[in-house]
Amino acid sequence: MIIFVYGKDIYRSHEKLKEVIASFQEKRDKSGLNVIRLDCADFNFDKFRQELMTQGFMTPRKMIVLTNLLSECSKDIQVEVFEYLKKSYLKQDDSNILVFWQGEIDSRKLKGSKLFDFLKKQEYVYEFPELSGVHLENWVIKRVEACGGRIRKEGACRICQLVGTDMWQLVSEIDKLVNFRNGEEICIEDINQFIDSKFEANIFALTDAIASKNKKRALSLLENELNNGANEFYLLSMISRQYRILLQIKDLLDKGQDSSAKIAKDLNLHPFVIQKSIAPAKHYTMDSLIEIHERLVKTDCMLKMTKLNSHLLLDLLIVN
Repeated sequence: MIIFVYGKDIYRSHEKLKEVIASFQEKRDKSGLNVIRLDCADFNFDKFRQELMTQGFMTPRKMIVLTNLLSECSKDIQVEVFEYLKKSYLKQDDSNILVFWQGEIDSRKLKGSKLFDFLKKQEYVYEFPELSGVHLENWVIKRVEACGGRIRKEGACRICQLVGTDMWQLVSEIDKLVNFRNGEEICIEDINQFIDSKFEANIFALTDAIASKNKKRALSLLENELNNGANEFYLLSMISRQYRILLQIKDLLDKGQDSSAKIAKDLNLHPFVIQKSIAPAKHYTMDSLIEIHERLVKTDCMLKMTKLNSHLLLDLLIVN
């Protein structure tokens, strides 16, 4: 069995991965010893093949989880994995469960990828596109209810207006509101009180310092946000968002587009954001921005998949 979980919405796809693993452990792996995670940043094909060929400990099956293989491994390795899965793995009668989890990836890396096309055709495929508009508002309502709270549609709409589409901060803000109301309905006044509009300004200052390569200021701002209770996942997502904006702006600048108003319209972003981002974008090459984006994806994976100190990982990201 092959399971493929992917999409731009990293939060929901990561929650799905946890659900898949928990379901396997509940049904087949009470000992918790048969979920094998393979590091795609240092992928060893022989080890991968050996894991697929051997049974689990005190159970006929085990689960092998590979994260970000499509972004971490070379095309040659991807082809090798594709050929093996197609010719050998799918012919095994009692094969182990193989899970591919893929975070956000540059679409250019997926062009012509036989492995990606193969994975999308499997029976168990879960795609998580980024939510927006009414879909995001409905998700907020369901999340509040799942946490034991209550909220009306206009309240969910207000939360989305203040927070945006970042799922990690949405979860953090919802948890605070539900705990404050303790089962009672969350009202607009609660939302306006708890979701501080200054927070976005602080995050922009942080990402601006990073993009401007002011490491001392960036580390100081990061420390301030963490001390004020900011979530590491949210901070990383905002840094990633800023670099995606820089990448998009750089692409348009390289194509000869020099009007900030036109760039804002093309990217559907506020003109202030574009005006603040154009200067940093000019300091980078396109290749360096792509490399940084890949490093951000790798850090995101390490935050979610390892037990390394999250504060240290963010410090190292900024220093590097």
